[in-house]
Amino acid sequence: MLNDQIILNNAVLLPNYENKTLTVVLHSLSAPRFNHAAQKLAGLLHQT
Repeated sequence: MLNDQIILNNAVLLPNYENKTLTVVLHSLSAPRFNHAAQKLAGLLHQT
């Protein structure tokens, strides 16, 4: 269910061409546990 929440959720993509970065802003998900899981996933993606 978390996969569906993240994939179907709206997000804002903010590319920074100068610094070659992409900031992704996710909107709040339907349950705090999903937000927590998405935050952990974002942390892992940020490390790569």
